[in-house]
Amino acid sequence: MLNDWILCGEEFEDIENSYGVLQRRSICGNSSESAVKPKDESYICRYFSLRGYCPKGSNCTYKHISLAEGGVTRDQEETFALEPTLMLPNPSSTVLVQVSAVVNPSLFYCILPFGNKTVDEVDSLVSQGHIKDVWVKDEMRALFRNMRKHYENAPFTENTTVALSYGSIVVAWRRVDCCWHRGRVLDVSDVAGPTRIFFVDFGDEDWVPRKKIREILPQYLCTPFQAIECHLSDVEPLGFEIGNKWSLGAIHCFKKLVASEVLLAQVTYRCGHILHLTLRKTNKEDKRVIGECLVKEGFAQYISFAAFKTEEASVYVPG
Repeated sequence: MLNDWILCGEEFEDIENSYGVLQRRSICGNSSESAVKPKDESYICRYFSLRGYCPKGSNCTYKHISLAEGGVTRDQEETFALEPTLMLPNPSSTVLVQVSAVVNPSLFYCILPFGNKTVDEVDSLVSQGHIKDVWVKDEMRALFRNMRKHYENAPFTENTTVALSYGSIVVAWRRVDCCWHRGRVLDVSDVAGPTRIFFVDFGDEDWVPRKKIREILPQYLCTPFQAIECHLSDVEPLGFEIGNKWSLGAIHCFKKLVASEVLLAQVTYRCGHILHLTLRKTNKEDKRVIGECLVKEGFAQYISFAAFKTEEASVYVPG
């Protein structure tokens, strides 16, 4: 039994076990309460807050403001919500993509391993020996490596008594590859419980424990988010006109067709930051069109021109 006993195991795993949370124990030592760990004295001039003036005047390095009354802190939590802009391919262009996350054939996420350059531009650069100039994955690998190195060694200093801001950008633990990645907060209903995170460089979502979420540093926001929302523009669920949706079989078939491959994408049109595409395989022995495969398997039907035009007005926001 002693071999299975971990010293202060529950306390160690608790989300309030953070340098950003102040623990106050009772005199008996049998109970404790958590509170925000204020930082007012680290930036507010103590002389000014007590006497209303400071002899150093404008030369004082601290802020000349009064301490809040009633134990209220003036601390503010900095959050990031704006996203750096990714250059998207133009309508009617043909680019290379990799599908990184799938909800269904009408909603999936792609990354651009060669940026927004067309296939012809990539071929030209490759023939000149400049493949590294267009290969985006090297930049992303460096970003992920630096984030992993920092967050694996950084102490847990988050203020877990305050709810995360909806839509804010954070760094969270991704179970798929067991690494730290950039994410957007989609659910803030429970301060202490898991938070739903949308991973902006992949397009997948997951519920992440609060202790596995960190404040993002500004230097990790310079690189644009890589996941691009996409829709197949040539097919829709079989029987869509009578209310049918994508079946589990159709979703499984689509995932199997696009998994771990670089695909040829024809950009039919662009609606904001959403791409409407037709996809084709690039293997010498296999150049099938993905939408055509779904039709042949009995999961989809081709979209009529009228339906094609009305789809442009639909925009999906994760969460």
